[in-house]
Amino acid sequence: MENRKKILIALGSFKDVFNPIESKNLIQKLLINANTNVDVTTITVADGGEYSHEVVKENLDCIEIKVGNILTPHKTKITSSYLMLDSDTAFISSSHILRLEDDLEKFKNPLNLTSFGLGQLIKHAILDSKVTKIFIGLGGTNTVDGGIGMLQALGIAFLDKSGSHLVPVDGVFFSGRDLKNIEGIERGNHENLFKNINIVSLCDGKINIEEMHTPNNQKISGIYNNERDRINKVLSSGIQKYVSTVGKCINKKNIEQKWFYGVAGGINLSLRCFFNLEMKLGITFFIDKLNLTEHIRNSDLVVTGEGRFDNSLSGKTPVGISQIAKTCNKEVLYLVGSVGEEFKVYFDGNISRNLPLSIKENGISTMISCHNFNENIDIPLNAIDRKKVYRKNTEIVFKQSIIELFNCKEWC
Repeated sequence: MENRKKILIALGSFKDVFNPIESKNLIQKLLINANTNVDVTTITVADGGEYSHEVVKENLDCIEIKVGNILTPHKTKITSSYLMLDSDTAFISSSHILRLEDDLEKFKNPLNLTSFGLGQLIKHAILDSKVTKIFIGLGGTNTVDGGIGMLQALGIAFLDKSGSHLVPVDGVFFSGRDLKNIEGIERGNHENLFKNINIVSLCDGKINIEEMHTPNNQKISGIYNNERDRINKVLSSGIQKYVSTVGKCINKKNIEQKWFYGVAGGINLSLRCFFNLEMKLGITFFIDKLNLTEHIRNSDLVVTGEGRFDNSLSGKTPVGISQIAKTCNKEVLYLVGSVGEEFKVYFDGNISRNLPLSIKENGISTMISCHNFNENIDIPLNAIDRKKVYRKNTEIVFKQSIIELFNCKEWC
C-alpha cells in the first residue's frame, strides 16, 4: 500500500479575508479534494497580532474574563475580555480591542483613535484578577498613539510645556493627535503600583520606530486618501516627539533604533515607562505553547501562509514555522494573497518554486500567490465588497494551484 502523505496545516489569518479557523478549514478541504491519499493535521496559529486572543482561547486551557464598558479605539463602549492562563498570569490581545473591522472604515484615521481600552483591560487584570504577569499580544491594531491612551486608563498624567497636566485635544481621551503636545510623563505613585508587574509583549514583528511608516500608512482608510500625507506627517512627528519624552523618562538614548518599539503603533514605548517589560517575537510564545516543533517533525509537508508576503522575514509567524520546518528537513508550501513588488518577478503564474535565496534560506520551498489573478480584475473600493471578492478569488487560485502541484510528480 502506498504511504499516505502527512500534511500539517499551521495557519493564522489571511489578513482581513479569512480568520485562522476559516483559513485552516479551507486549505484542509482543498488538500483532501486534490489528493485523498493524505492525512491532514490542522493548527491555528498567531504571532501576537490579529486573532491572537481567539488562537489562545481555542488551543490553551484558559478562562475568559469579560469586562464591561471597555472603550474601543473610536470611543464607543463594549464588553471585551482577556484570558487567564493560570491564577497569576493573564493574556491580553491588543488587536482584540484596538482593531477596527471592515464596516468601520470611516473611523480609520489613527489621529483620532485611542488605546484607552487596552489600558482598561490591563488595569482590570492587575486590580481585579490580581495577576503579577501579563502576556500582551501586540499587533493588528488601528491605533498609533504610542500607548498614551493606555496609560491614561491606568491613571497616568501627561505634562505640557508649563509642567501642568495636559488635556486631550478632544477634551476626554488621548489619541494619536496628542503625541506632539506631550512634554513630560508624571510618574507619581504609579511606579510603585506597577513595579512588581511583569509584562511580556508578544510582538508580531521586530520593527523599530524608524520603520513605522509602512504599517502606520496601512492603518489609514482609503476614505482619507486626500489627507493621507498630512496624517502620516502628524503621526511621524508626534511619535518622534513622544520617543524623546520617553527617552528622558527612562533615561535611555536612541530607543527609536531598537527592535520592537514600532510595533502596534508604539505601545511598547509606554509599557517601558512603568512595567518590568520583556519584548520578544510573539511566534516564540505560540511555537512553545502549541508544541509546533513536534507537529512539524511528524509531518511530511508543512502548509502555512499569510495575507501578504512583504516584510515577512522580520519575524512573522508563517516564516517562523518555515524556519522550524527547514531545521526538520520538511518541505513547506507557503500560501499568500499577494506579495511585495520585489517578489512578483519570481512568479510566471500563481506558483513559484524559483524563489530568491533570501526566501529559500528561511525554509520556504514553494509559494502560491493570488496577486496575478487579482491584478487582472476590477477590485471594489468598498472594504466589505472587496473582502467578498478576495474570499472568492483566493479559493479559486488555491484550489487550481494545489491540484496542479499534486499532479506534478516531481513536487509530490
